[in-house]
Amino acid sequence: MGRVRGVRFTDQEETLIDEFLKNNPLIDFSMMVKLAVFDFIINPKLKLNGIKKKGKDKSNVGQSVKHS
Repeated sequence: MGRVRGVRFTDQEETLIDEFLKNNPLIDFSMMVKLAVFDFIINPKLKLNGIKKKGKDKSNVGQSVKHS
């Protein structure tokens, strides 16, 4: 079986989730989240771009950079 993952919702988000689940009794919270995650993975609505480091040396990736 898969591992458990957690997420924190605001009170406003909780209210919306509870209302949605009340209006859709055939699914539970776990199924709703799985459907949303897989829909996002397969058909993302956001275009996300990684950060490209200039130059070939990537030995300091993830380290702090000092600005002059």
